[in-house]
Amino acid sequence: MKMNRNPLAGAALTAIALASVSTAHAQTEGAGQQSAKQEQGLADIVVTAQKRGENLQKTAAAVTAVTSEVLVERGISNLRDAQMVIPAARFQKEGNNTQVFIRGVGSNLDNPQIEQLIAFNFNGVYMPREATSTAFYDLSSVEVLPGPQGTLYGRGAIGGTINVQMRRPGFDNEGNAIIEAGNYELVHGTVAQDFAFSDKLAIRTAIDYTHHKGYFTSGADAADDVSGRLSLLYQPVDGFSAYVWAFGSKKNGTVPNTVNHSPDGYLTKNPYDDLGADRIAKQLAQSLADQGIFLPFALGTPQGEDSAYKIFSTGGEFNLDVGDHMKVTYIPGYTRLKSKPFYWVGSLLFRLPAEIRMQSHELRLSGDTGSVKWLGGLFYYRQTNSGTIETYFSDKDVPFVQYGFDIRRNSLKGVGLFGQATWSVTDALRVTAGGRYSRDKREANGFDPQTRPPGQAPIAPWDYKKSYSYIDWKAGIEYDLAPRVMVYANAQTGHTPGTYNPISQAGLDAGGYDGNVDVKEAKLTAFSGGIKSRFFDNTVQINLEGFYYKYSNLLQQQFNASIPFNPVFNAKKLEIYGLQADLEWRPTSNDRLGGSVGYSRARNKEFVTPNGDDFSGLQPPYAPDWTLLGSYTHTFTISDEGTLDATVSGRYESSWFADYSHTVGTKQQATAKLDASLTYDSGRNWQFSFWGKNLTNRAVLAATAAAGFPGPASGYLEAPRTYGIRLALKY
Repeated sequence: MKMNRNPLAGAALTAIALASVSTAHAQTEGAGQQSAKQEQGLADIVVTAQKRGENLQKTAAAVTAVTSEVLVERGISNLRDAQMVIPAARFQKEGNNTQVFIRGVGSNLDNPQIEQLIAFNFNGVYMPREATSTAFYDLSSVEVLPGPQGTLYGRGAIGGTINVQMRRPGFDNEGNAIIEAGNYELVHGTVAQDFAFSDKLAIRTAIDYTHHKGYFTSGADAADDVSGRLSLLYQPVDGFSAYVWAFGSKKNGTVPNTVNHSPDGYLTKNPYDDLGADRIAKQLAQSLADQGIFLPFALGTPQGEDSAYKIFSTGGEFNLDVGDHMKVTYIPGYTRLKSKPFYWVGSLLFRLPAEIRMQSHELRLSGDTGSVKWLGGLFYYRQTNSGTIETYFSDKDVPFVQYGFDIRRNSLKGVGLFGQATWSVTDALRVTAGGRYSRDKREANGFDPQTRPPGQAPIAPWDYKKSYSYIDWKAGIEYDLAPRVMVYANAQTGHTPGTYNPISQAGLDAGGYDGNVDVKEAKLTAFSGGIKSRFFDNTVQINLEGFYYKYSNLLQQQFNASIPFNPVFNAKKLEIYGLQADLEWRPTSNDRLGGSVGYSRARNKEFVTPNGDDFSGLQPPYAPDWTLLGSYTHTFTISDEGTLDATVSGRYESSWFADYSHTVGTKQQATAKLDASLTYDSGRNWQFSFWGKNLTNRAVLAATAAAGFPGPASGYLEAPRTYGIRLALKY
């Protein structure tokens, strides 16, 4: 069955995104006719993506910063929602996880021994992959920095970083609340409050609760989630501050199931009808049985399975001024996470449990010495986790399970020594150099994949131990052509530690899998250059960046439920080049228009699997060539204080495949999504909004693989059309 496509939606979204280009050009043509006032211009944004506060327009990188106001106005309650405002990015659900891809770079490998390629940092603390589904609430900002960030962030940042900052305690005893209701029985509330005990000590508390019924007919993909945060800010004397925080979250809803997908679309008219798809699958199984063809497994009936997810994390940031020009910063962090959900792949039951403990410590010294701004530091981390992937032959009570891998303990620890300096050669010219030495050690043990009853003692044990060391570097130059026009160029590298296949070499050989247990570390060498500019009394902003990425030994795996073990291996060479254009225009104090055009041409250059299959020249997973974003807001003046904001925004992405071999059924056709909202601001500390997301109601694939019955592929789905009302209060 072919998917329903709406060409008007694509045309409308394209018009929104490209309007930024045309309107900026029109403004250039009629510059003498426009006399915008400074107060109508674009505000400056301070970012910390390079571990020091600096103006976004003076940062020599394509940093995207989403402020707390935008997060609330656009209803961004998790990382998945943020792909509507982050250029050239794909943030997609996979059970309790969120897979992250930026400019065609990311990881769809969810084994315990695989490091994510985009670092996810919460208040400066590196978080495991399973924490990427943490709720976004009471935040001050979200910053995304593409490309390798090996010198400042080290492991896990080969493809970029995402930095999430909680709102810190204030000293004015202020508070705020958000209340939402919508379809699918949505009820969402956030309450946050500052408590100032003195002018030196303040505490902030925040609680968030989300409930909605399942998006799937079975009840899958429902939310009943609660999260709480507590933070403390202590500033006893000038030059010293202690910021300590902790949060915990528990998901009591149901994880999403996957649905069968083929080149003709979904099995049912409603893609979210997983029970209808189940009936079709069982009819097919019966038809095969009538012909004497029996499946090697039994089909179950999908249902909404418990999320079985909880996380606790704590950390801090301690700053001490040393003299007038230096500062010592210490950032500790600790996270413990458990995720043990069952989920349905078509009519087959799977389980992907994970248990993680990790700690990290970063100590750095930064300062200004004459015309040089510099920082250097030490970083230590240790992560211990475990996990399996389990295929059940019918349901949870059937006594046989196929284990795709069985890792009982995976330990990764490492140290890093890093430094970076920027020298102002003249008032307009600056050069940057940086480097990082990293050493990582991995130890693991487990058992070969096999079929056995749950609880039965496994056989064929294996263990693994190896160390990795490497040096990353960065070199950059930037030049101010004018007070608000800067050009820059950077060259840098990034690495991710090597890993292993969770099976003995004898098990690999016996299973007919070519290759070795060892998997080499991956490396990226990247070149980028661009321009950041503002024109016409600070009302037009045009930022452009071109980039070229060369990956070596990128870690790859293709999940296929029809085989008992899916090896991990290195793809020798991957090449990505492209252009990102970010545009904003504030023609009047009542109008805001923004857009982004991202082109990333990612292709395998030398890609041969251990079994000799050659996929060179193909597009890698989840790497659309084109991603367009656009938004327009008009503010109507209702009274001396009250205003009404009407906003429409959209996202377009070209087609992509979910696996490196372009398996039938893993292709997502080009899609366009539209959001809209209408917000009344009283000017008296409260707002009321009507909002809608995915108004075109497109069923868009998320994490997808060659799996399920009848297949040929099964995938998670992004959320369907949702809408509701929101009340925001400040007090």
